[in-house]
Amino acid sequence: MRWVVLILLFFGAVINFADKSIIGLAAVPIMKEFDLSYAEWGLVGSSYYWLYPVTGIFGAAWADQLGAKKVLGFIMLTWTVLQFGVLAIAALPLLILYRILLGAFEGPYSPVAYSHADKWFPPKLKGFANSVVVGGGTVGAMIVAPILVSLITIFGWKVAFAALGVASLVWFFLFQFLTKENPVEVYENVQKKKKEKLEKIKVKDFLVLLASPTALFTTLAYFSTYILVVWFSVWLPIYLVEAVKMTPGQMGSSVAIIGVVSVCIYMGVSMLSDYLFKKKSKLAVIKSIRCSWCNDLGCNIFFINHGFSKSNLGDSCNVFSKGPYICHITNRPNNYDK
Repeated sequence: MRWVVLILLFFGAVINFADKSIIGLAAVPIMKEFDLSYAEWGLVGSSYYWLYPVTGIFGAAWADQLGAKKVLGFIMLTWTVLQFGVLAIAALPLLILYRILLGAFEGPYSPVAYSHADKWFPPKLKGFANSVVVGGGTVGAMIVAPILVSLITIFGWKVAFAALGVASLVWFFLFQFLTKENPVEVYENVQKKKKEKLEKIKVKDFLVLLASPTALFTTLAYFSTYILVVWFSVWLPIYLVEAVKMTPGQMGSSVAIIGVVSVCIYMGVSMLSDYLFKKKSKLAVIKSIRCSWCNDLGCNIFFINHGFSKSNLGDSCNVFSKGPYICHITNRPNNYDK
């Protein structure tokens, strides 16, 4: 059962990040249709993230109360409705509203999916399980780019968006009928805790938790990662088409190559982390050292690329910069890292 859950969480992440990135892949036709400037396009790209972090926090808390299966099912249905709603967009304000709402309802997916995967896998496999979920994000954002570009080119960008709505609906039914909320042992512990009187969380204790090195490090790691993730999803496709003068097909293939290399890098490093945990059982130290190395490597490669920004070598550097950046997400410290 746990592998079925993991596979579906992987494909959920594929849909989640395809929803994020398809706006960039369709940038050229959308900008032409609505006669948008680059400043207006930046507004469209950023609007997705206006509520994204806020709803991510509340959605995760909601999942703790109602169960991850119900919350994931609900938000997936909202994705379906919003993606079909794209067919009615006729002006910039509606496009921005659509992006705000999509970001609001997609924000909870990653934290809820990570938490749900953690229920089903022991500590020695958590790094691999989380890397699979994160890998779905890269597949959705980059590796499926040629497919999305083909849909946009052949049928138009609105139909391509609606196709992702169909994918969300299919995922909803599969997840609801093929998975359970918890493994048996976790379910029993949850039932016991429900019978116990829950203590209210004090604001002071919560602030102490937020100020802990683990929380601060993980937050900064996500911050640095998403700077690159957002740039790739919003600006990379239009940069490749208009600045590098690639065709849409070449652009889709280039984005896919970046995704393949990224998946290979961070899944390999995550499996190495799990292996070291089995040998050393010092997961927090292993992950912290590996995360620091990956972040530094990603930063160095990305910024060295500025010296070659107008060459093929520069584009190649970008391929290798994303993998190390994203590595620290797959093995973030958790409550087992003691």
